[in-house]
Amino acid sequence: MRSKIIIALLLVGVSFLVMLNLPEILEQISFNFNLGKAEDLEIVGTVQDLGKWVDARQQGSYYANYNSLIRDDSGRMHLTYCSSGELFNPLYAPDWRPTTTYATDKVRYQYSDDNGKTWSGAQIIIQPFRENNKDNLYQGACTSSLIYYKGFYYLYFESSSPPSGILAVHVARSSNPAGPYEVLTYDGWKQIPTNSIWKPVLNPAIRSVPGAEEWLRTHENNGVWSNYWGAGIPRVTQKDGKLYLFFVDTTNWIIWADSSGIHEYGRAPKDMIPYTLVAVSEDPTRFENIYDNRLVNASGNEIWNTINPKYFPDENKFYNFYLKNVDGQNKIAYRTSVNGIVWSAEIAKTDAISGNLNPNEGDPSQADNIIQLFHHLVLLSDKEGKGKLSDLYMTYQKDHLFDNGPVGWQDTPDYKWYYGGVDIYGLKMNLQVSSTSILIVTTTLSPPTTTTITTTVAPTTITTAVPTTATILSTTTTTTIVPTTTTTLISTTITTQTPSTTITTKSPTTTITTILPVSPTLIRASGDTKVYKIISNKKLWIPTAESFVSQGLKWQDIQNSSKMLVTSYVRLKLARAVGDVKRYYLTESGLKRYIPNDEVFLSYGNRNEDIVEITQQELNSYPNNDLIKTEGDEKVYKLENGQKRWIKTAGAFNRLGFDWSKIAPVNQTEINSYLTGSVIE
Repeated sequence: MRSKIIIALLLVGVSFLVMLNLPEILEQISFNFNLGKAEDLEIVGTVQDLGKWVDARQQGSYYANYNSLIRDDSGRMHLTYCSSGELFNPLYAPDWRPTTTYATDKVRYQYSDDNGKTWSGAQIIIQPFRENNKDNLYQGACTSSLIYYKGFYYLYFESSSPPSGILAVHVARSSNPAGPYEVLTYDGWKQIPTNSIWKPVLNPAIRSVPGAEEWLRTHENNGVWSNYWGAGIPRVTQKDGKLYLFFVDTTNWIIWADSSGIHEYGRAPKDMIPYTLVAVSEDPTRFENIYDNRLVNASGNEIWNTINPKYFPDENKFYNFYLKNVDGQNKIAYRTSVNGIVWSAEIAKTDAISGNLNPNEGDPSQADNIIQLFHHLVLLSDKEGKGKLSDLYMTYQKDHLFDNGPVGWQDTPDYKWYYGGVDIYGLKMNLQVSSTSILIVTTTLSPPTTTTITTTVAPTTITTAVPTTATILSTTTTTTIVPTTTTTLISTTITTQTPSTTITTKSPTTTITTILPVSPTLIRASGDTKVYKIISNKKLWIPTAESFVSQGLKWQDIQNSSKMLVTSYVRLKLARAVGDVKRYYLTESGLKRYIPNDEVFLSYGNRNEDIVEITQQELNSYPNNDLIKTEGDEKVYKLENGQKRWIKTAGAFNRLGFDWSKIAPVNQTEINSYLTGSVIE
């Protein structure tokens, strides 16, 4: 239920806001987005509505919403969703009166082996501990997100947490997506249900303020949960072995503290700001809530409709799809991102399912009594949380009225609710990809040079809308540059005017050559001295000032970025000079080491496609790594002319002026590949 409130803040309107008296919240947020020219490989296609997948009332719940959808290696779909604690009663609305100790939310699970045509019966997988026939209200699980990571299925969900009842993100795990699950508690992992206190993996920002819990208990707290909501709507995906947890937090800019105590910004619940943020971690039980990691557009402004992203490895970017009404027609819109923080302009291309996206205009007399389509779409991913454009199944949700309209409880007749049931529906998007436009993502302050960038699009499992042979002899290329301290979108638009550029298309690839001004992307985390160059979406540390200057770089071009943005880039490990076949490993300490043969190259799990070409000048600016050792062996070797020479003593090492910090670890395959030279004594 709690997720319904915040989604209303984000997306739809005021019908769910009566409980918190927040009808003015939408006035704080602008929903006017630029639907201009596509800045990406344009995704268009047809939408196949697959009908109702989950009828909540048939599964004994008032609602089924805010779900997760994955496909395992066998092809089975696994669906988890938020559901009511109370069993469905057709005579009454669910009993959420503040004066009542009610049953709290639970997570239900179903599966399908035929792409959603039929589904198993529902089973409850996350539920609260019950004592004296009452639910523990600090164990109400909603808005779930399922992913397989390091040997377990992890299910992330939101729940109230003691003592204030503010929402936080929690996690449970199982070896099977159907369960049974054990939940993370302050006593360790415990089988569900448990009376141990659930331990959050991510807390709302307000909890970082000393004394916040006591303040929350005495401000806007209805005795059930905090009206300031908290951190929730967790959505998890995976990139480069790291978990990316997207979430919404409403608790920034409410209070702050100093030595004299807590101070208020004067922001009531109706004024809270529902930021969408991302946290990255390799520990599935610990995520850091960092204010700088808010999702923004290229101009650095927060965006509010990107809450279900998934990483698409084939495209090496994140996608977020959602419903958008454009000129009276529902369309599937989307945004893309390279790092999960900075997102492209909104693109709305494909006509979608019909239905009313504004609950205030609902008509109870219409067929099926549908009063609302939820805006957000949940993408199918593989079990590791990664998406595929060739397998674009999505779920959407519809909200219904009860047949007998608003109802009240006998002892509280004024407590009424129009809210009926929420059901989950499926759709499939069959794609076509047009390559008439291209998105180039870079980070730049003042591009001083002009470079030709050639991009090849190779459709495989998708169908290109570009003819198999075509020659365009008259084009004008318009380039727009938006200076910013974050990622800048440079979009090109091709129109017919004067002959200047030739674009030739061949099947099965399309090559587009565009003249664009670019400059090196230089970033560093705030408070850190390390400067990185971004090359092919990977970061390359520039270890010394001499190396920086020798590459012709300018200090004024360095951009201060959040630690999260810097760490989101994978380290550039494999490189070679342009026009040269020699492969080098770039160490974490800023050195380069020649990789002598294929056996050594493959022994580290390297792939040729991971090698990045850099200039010879750039490569030369990195000193050679000539001190190596294997793990578990104290012997340190110096590499000379393809030979390894054992440095026999620490005295010899120090006498020759070697640097202990420059010793790099290598595996046994590599150490064996070098001939043995004379000992250094």
